[in-house]
Amino acid sequence: MAPPSRGKAAYAGIEESAQLGWRTLDGDGNTLQNNQGSFPQDDSVFAAKLPFGDPMHPDVVALREHMAENNGIPGLTVIDGQAVLEDDELAKRAAAIFHRDGFVAVSRALVGDDLTRMQEASDKQVREMMALDPFRVGNRGSHRYSFGGASHTGHCSHVAEWAELLFDNEVTRRIMKHIFDSENYICRGGGGDFCLAGSVEYQGLHQDMGDPVGNADPNEEPVIGIRDGPPPACTCNYAMQDLTPVNGPIRQVPGTHTHRAPGGRFNAPNVQDEPEWMKMSTVLVPAGSCVMRDVRCWHGGTPNLSQEERCLPNAEFLAPWFWENMQHSMPREIYDKLSPHGQLTCRYIVADEDEHIPVGYRMNAEAKGGLEHAFHESDEASPLSYEEDSASIWKDFVARKTQASKL
Repeated sequence: MAPPSRGKAAYAGIEESAQLGWRTLDGDGNTLQNNQGSFPQDDSVFAAKLPFGDPMHPDVVALREHMAENNGIPGLTVIDGQAVLEDDELAKRAAAIFHRDGFVAVSRALVGDDLTRMQEASDKQVREMMALDPFRVGNRGSHRYSFGGASHTGHCSHVAEWAELLFDNEVTRRIMKHIFDSENYICRGGGGDFCLAGSVEYQGLHQDMGDPVGNADPNEEPVIGIRDGPPPACTCNYAMQDLTPVNGPIRQVPGTHTHRAPGGRFNAPNVQDEPEWMKMSTVLVPAGSCVMRDVRCWHGGTPNLSQEERCLPNAEFLAPWFWENMQHSMPREIYDKLSPHGQLTCRYIVADEDEHIPVGYRMNAEAKGGLEHAFHESDEASPLSYEEDSASIWKDFVARKTQASKL
């Protein structure tokens, strides 16, 4: 299936838009207040932004036209997810692209009733969150939201569709076993993000993981870092709408999962210094597609200048050798409906018997759970056997690289 086309047709009909973003709506869809003037005039957080609430303002129109004509990674390879189910060599190819570029686009990861069910579930969560934020302040910038950042648990594991269709997705399972060279990877939960029509700013490029490895002395250049080894984690973002040039598609900068700038640092440029080609490096794929991301790879949100929300719910997985503290976020009754492999991957986030999992959302709250990473040293016996222990492989790699640097 071909990616959505570029061109001015991508934003036809914007004049008629009265969606969640361009105007402030209540839970029943009634207009409360135009976003123009909804924010404090002296608040520097909102200074120097494109105008809110006016989809036909000249600045908005100019940006929309520029995005419509230029957005999209040229020659992007999109793997057919349904074909992956029949051809393991195609799954291996997808994994190879992931390792090369730091991400891979997979179409038809959700199809038919499964896609419809997930679209309805994500839309329901969006509406619940919007009821708490009538002025569209967002929790990732204006009109931009993280599901996990608003959830009481930091995840959407309490929503059956997230668990059954995203955490336990057969298409991504076939690919991830080649990404991690094992089926013993771990689901840490999932949430994702959405941006409303009227999200006029670029989200800064970033990676989803800091570097827990390196020298203890901050004055020394690190000998080894998290970007020098195999992928520690994979996040799978699922498109609920076609990702078009103007509705806020995710941008991915290929190859930055292994990039290390001078001095051992790997900070992405800020929006002001970001070259134009990076801003246009967006993944344009049909609804039901999955963007499988190495969490070390630079990525960011883009303006949504369409007339609809753009929603990318996700599932998040750790390599078998990587570990972080995880809290219970999945009710036992949802866990019990997963496949045996789904239960295996979710074994660290399922609630104990009779344990209560808090559900629901709170706006502008920080996500629960820290980023306290450590090597996986669980005493639990591995339910799956594979040739070598991944943690040992990584530690040996670090030891050899450190020794080589001293020669």
